[in-house]
Amino acid sequence: MTTPQSDEPQPRDIALEQETEDQAIDLEEQSDPE
Repeated sequence: MTTPQSDEPQPRDIALEQETEDQAIDLEEQSDPE
């Protein structure tokens, strides 16, 4: 763990967060067909 800019959010982390959010939304839509 040698990251000098640990305070700065990495683009990879942001992309991952957005991905998980999209997945959660998709799951919700699937569980709710209406």
